[in-house]
Amino acid sequence: MSLKKKIMGILLALMTLAAIMDFAVHRWVIYPNYAALERAPAKKDLARCVAALEDEIEHLDTFANDWSAWNDNCRFVARPPGMYRIQSRPPHISEQPIQSHRILHLPGLTGLGPHL
Repeated sequence: MSLKKKIMGILLALMTLAAIMDFAVHRWVIYPNYAALERAPAKKDLARCVAALEDEIEHLDTFANDWSAWNDNCRFVARPPGMYRIQSRPPHISEQPIQSHRILHLPGLTGLGPHL
């Protein structure tokens, strides 16, 4: 075998070995550390999203309870008049940016809506 072919074979083997080592270092050293660095902020962001959703659920629960406890609504569901207009809503209900309301009576799901 000529010297040129031997040198080419050695160079090819060294380049193959370098590529395998590069892959191994990235796969078993760099990637796990990178994934661990990304995991902590992702957990923090997810916790913030969950907290925001829980706050919104709490707000909507309070809002729905206020509407359901309002005596005019209870009277309307018990015996609906021809036209029902909201006139004296509690102030914190009046401040809500709601475009339409639907009042339902659960047994038959009857009520008035979509615009009161």
